[in-house]
Amino acid sequence: MTAHAQDAPSDSDMERRRHLRITLKAYGLNHVCALRLDGTTREAFIVDISAGGARLRPKDGRPAPGRGQVLELETRFRGVSEADGRRRGVVRWAAGEEFGMAFDQELPYGVSDLQCLLDGGAAAGPGAGCHLGAKEL
Repeated sequence: MTAHAQDAPSDSDMERRRHLRITLKAYGLNHVCALRLDGTTREAFIVDISAGGARLRPKDGRPAPGRGQVLELETRFRGVSEADGRRRGVVRWAAGEEFGMAFDQELPYGVSDLQCLLDGGAAAGPGAGCHLGAKEL
């Protein structure tokens, strides 16, 4: 799939984001999630994430879903319930191997809690945030 300039997020898209994003490139893109689309499940790396959406890169190297496709993301965060970690959403842009999706419903975690979950912490419960166990400290 060839990247097109009109498919990538525009500067105005970046400026109007309501949520701070956590970029995982420094982590070597090591957090894998599940994507469900048209009855199939694929794995993807989370490139960045916020309460309102995520940038993803399919792990299998196949083309990213196209703009407008509806899919479901399972974050696979430790200690996060299925309801809190699974979100339906729509693909807003696709460029090369990566795509961005907006969640239909925000994740119930702020930036610091998402950072903790990405660092291997566990959810402390709905609305209770995240905590690192003794091994992770």
